[in-house]
Order: sequence, then C-alpha cells, then structure tokens
Amino acid sequence: MNEYEAFIQNRRLNPPNTKEYLEIHHIIPKFAGGSDDPENLIPLSYPDHVEAHKLYSLCYPSVKANFCFLMMSSQTREARRSFRVAGAYATHIIAKSKKVGFFNSEQQKKMPRLHLLAQMLGKLEEKPGKLGG
Repeated sequence: MNEYEAFIQNRRLNPPNTKEYLEIHHIIPKFAGGSDDPENLIPLSYPDHVEAHKLYSLCYPSVKANFCFLMMSSQTREARRSFRVAGAYATHIIAKSKKVGFFNSEQQKKMPRLHLLAQMLGKLEEKPGKLGG
C-alpha cells in the first residue's frame, strides 16, 4: 500500500466533520479511468482534498496528476467554493433552458443514486417526500 492509498483508507475510517465545507474526491481520477460510482468517491475537507491530489501525483506521476495538484494548491478554499457555486448556478440555468440533466425525465430515474451520494456528504435533510436540504 502506497502513501496515497493509506491516506484514502485513513479518511474512509476517519471521515471529515460534516459541518465543514466538503468536496468530493475521485479516488481513481476520471483522467485515469475512474468513474462517478459511489465506491470511487470520498468526501474530503478542502485541505485533505489538496493533500490527496499531492499524494496521488507523487505516487502516480503524470502530467495530468501534476496539473490537478497545481490547480488545487494554487486556490484558496473560499475561491474554490466561489468558483463551484458560480459554475453550478450557470450550469443550472443552461440545463433548465435546454431541458437536460435534472430537467430531463431520464435524469429523474437516476435521482435515487444521487440522493445516496448527497446523504454520504451529509448534505440532505431526512424528510419524507422532500429531496434537498
């Protein structure tokens, strides 16, 4: 087991406080063939997310791994969160106008899986018949 794998295993056993800002980390990055399946995702605090990318780039060196680490480490947590919120809002507007994503009936069939992912992050309230927090 290398340092990256040990770090991920440690975070699985000691998850972050759900009251802090969390990000989803792809254990096997998408550029390396990783998927969005829940077993390939782990919620991490921002500092842990940066550390995960650092360790990944050291254990599995590549141009893409180094680029991801440099992008993560050159931003503050607040800047990264602002970019994500702005990007999510812009994506929402586009999806709504094109009736894709959540606004598509096929996407609605995938919602139970997305609900489980959100629960994993502790972002949803447990209210029957209501999705969202």
